[in-house]
Order: sequence, then structure tokens, then C-alpha cells
Amino acid sequence: EDETDEAERELEALHVGETTFEPTPRERETWRKVFKEGPPSEVLIKYKNYEISRQQLHCMAAGTWLNDEAINFYMALLQERDAEMRGKPNAAGQPIPRCHFFSSFFLNKLYRDDKQK
Repeated sequence: EDETDEAERELEALHVGETTFEPTPRERETWRKVFKEGPPSEVLIKYKNYEISRQQLHCMAAGTWLNDEAINFYMALLQERDAEMRGKPNAAGQPIPRCHFFSSFFLNKLYRDDKQK
């Protein structure tokens, strides 16, 4: 079966609650590039100290569990956005509260270290 057909099926399966998520043409093309034939180990995203391969991005398919690499990459993007927004006022003119985003491994490490005491 053609990889493009698989990508199209995955795109059509995207739903948010009662509404269907309709990707833009650019998003559709990006989705096809991720799911087209290519080496699973090919790095598709390089950003700071993160490298995300085609295989790691396959966790974005409908009905698939997210992997730690995808989660931690997104947390890093959120942390970066928080740092950029810090000090800027919100719509009500109040400062935006500071946030911190933990790695997906944080709780495991916390509980493991606690048991070692």
C-alpha cells in the first residue's frame, strides 16, 4: 500500500471532540513528508540539542502513544516560549506568571531517588 495513502488516512482520522481538525495544505504536506518512505532513523527536526527522527515522529499517528522524545521536545518549546513572554503584560496588564515544564522522566527519577534514601 502506498505511504501517501496511509498519510491521508491518518490525516482524516484527526478529530478534536465533536469537531474535525482540518489541516492546512502546508500541514498536509508536512504530514506526508513524515510518513513517506524514507529511513526511519532520518533526522527530520534539529532544534538546539534535540534531534527527532522520522521513527520518533510516527508517535503522532492517530491511536498511537506519544513517546518521551516528542513530549520532552514540546516541553522545551513551551519553556522557551515562557522565557520569551516573562515580564510582558497579559491582556489585563498584569505580568504573566512564570512557569516551569518538567521532563517526562522527572516523576520516575523523583520516586526512584526517594526509595533509595
